[in-house]
Amino acid sequence: MADNSVFDQMAHNLLADYLLLFYVDIETDEYMWFTRDSASESFVLMQGGTGFYAYVRDNIGATIAEEDRDQVISFLKPDSLKYAVSPGGVKDVYFRYIGRGKTQYFTMRVLRRNGKDSNKYIVAVENIDDEEHKLRVVQKLKDEREIYNQIAKSLADEYETIYYVDIETGRYMEFSSHDFNEIMKVPKNWEDFYIDAKEDVKTYVHPDDRDFAVSMYDKETIKEQLSKKKSYNYKYRMMISGEPRYYLFTIIRANEGKNFVLCIKDIEDDLKAERIRKERQQKAFSFTQIAESLASNYDVIYYVDIEDASYVGYTSKNIFGHMEVQEQGPDFYHDIDENIPRIIHPDDRERLLGILTKDNLLSTLDLSRSLEADYRMIIKEAPQFTRLTARKSSDGKHFIIGIENIDELVKKENDQLSALNAEKEIARRDGLTGVKNKFAYDELIKSVQTNINNGVDYLPFAIAVCDLNYLKQTNDTLGHQAGDDLLKSACKLICDTFDHSPVFRIGGDEFTVFIRGDDYQNRELLVSTFKQKVLENNESGEGPVVAIGMAEFEQGSDKKVSQVFERADGLMYENKKKLKE
Repeated sequence: MADNSVFDQMAHNLLADYLLLFYVDIETDEYMWFTRDSASESFVLMQGGTGFYAYVRDNIGATIAEEDRDQVISFLKPDSLKYAVSPGGVKDVYFRYIGRGKTQYFTMRVLRRNGKDSNKYIVAVENIDDEEHKLRVVQKLKDEREIYNQIAKSLADEYETIYYVDIETGRYMEFSSHDFNEIMKVPKNWEDFYIDAKEDVKTYVHPDDRDFAVSMYDKETIKEQLSKKKSYNYKYRMMISGEPRYYLFTIIRANEGKNFVLCIKDIEDDLKAERIRKERQQKAFSFTQIAESLASNYDVIYYVDIEDASYVGYTSKNIFGHMEVQEQGPDFYHDIDENIPRIIHPDDRERLLGILTKDNLLSTLDLSRSLEADYRMIIKEAPQFTRLTARKSSDGKHFIIGIENIDELVKKENDQLSALNAEKEIARRDGLTGVKNKFAYDELIKSVQTNINNGVDYLPFAIAVCDLNYLKQTNDTLGHQAGDDLLKSACKLICDTFDHSPVFRIGGDEFTVFIRGDDYQNRELLVSTFKQKVLENNESGEGPVVAIGMAEFEQGSDKKVSQVFERADGLMYENKKKLKE
């Protein structure tokens, strides 16, 4: 399978870093599995064959940590590899491997060849467990240092007071926003946080909350909580200028558990705002409730303020791929202008931009309850039919715009329409000659007659009536197969002459032509040519002998199409008589 010289070069380059590699051809599904021989510093072929993805799924999948398994197995599907790695490109995938009861970190590097060999891949696997653990230790130290470095900034941005406490000795530093007149040059240092905190509770905490507050400053309680999680919160009321106010207390583990940070924040205003919000929720439906009630019908719902164009979006089925479930913005129309060129089919962009303007929505919804528009979105590089439905909210202050993917529905309707049209077409065709039948002729005449009745200045047309001679004689003497062949040759003569007009077989040996367009302009010449050919057939005794009569529709005097047909039929019989003479 492999080009050995190219493979050897790649293998040599990867030898120093990787434990094993696969050489895969996704076109033929062949693969070779190599592992590293540390003694010879070379790759050794372990296994080869076909069915690379099946081998990975059945033999390697179970060794990958459950959280990473689906990602790795799905990535190694042939279609996924082709999509994820461009020709000449490289893709790295990290995962955890379970071996001998121990979880280790691995990386898988996938290289795709270029040019005519772009269907060939090298999949190399490296153990990075030591490096990963080192990175995590370094990152942890950075995180701990960052917590301490951010104390002053957090204090200024959000918190009233912050304490940095030695969890065992109780020694602590206090950073207070009230000290900013000194620009926090030096934090206060104190000896025993646990004693001082309990004393402050007696002075500053609401009487009903004191027992709870005291319990939160017990050393063993804090150690137990931080042994379970990195941080935790609690709140109680403090007396400020004689009035109770709720404060939030957040304790965060620091310095590998040797210290903790206590952040204190006044949340009274936040709680009041939350209470007001909940009271309003009880009186009226929120947008979320509206969205959830419509989620069964729509994939995306936009709730747009008519006055200022601000909006909230709710996505229920995530049809856009990697998109937030909820979105919001200050200007719906600006965002529409930005997004339509990116996700809408080029042929539908201008029309949709014209529909989704404030003026158009207002004018349309003033006249009707809803507005609907079908268009195509580009989803995963393929067009899909989508339907937009817009309405006004009951308060008249918002547009509610629902979007649903109707691609399957449109495809189903198109399939049904195609099948129905095919059936109708078969029903309108003459089985022997292939031209249209009496049923199709009656439909056409009915349509033309309707236009005449409605006063439409109908296009000029003529009707030719054709009748085949000697059909009965041929059937009686030579058989019905010969009669059928004679009918087919007569039909061909008519169709070849009037090749821009529909031909109908309306009886056993009778045909009509609805003459229009170029044929109408040349009708006299075509009829004359037809008659000349028939005369030659009549004299030679070879080929069909077909009588013909033609009459034009006379605008103003003809009230019915049947009048034109009757004149043409009379002329056909005159021609038939001459042919027999």
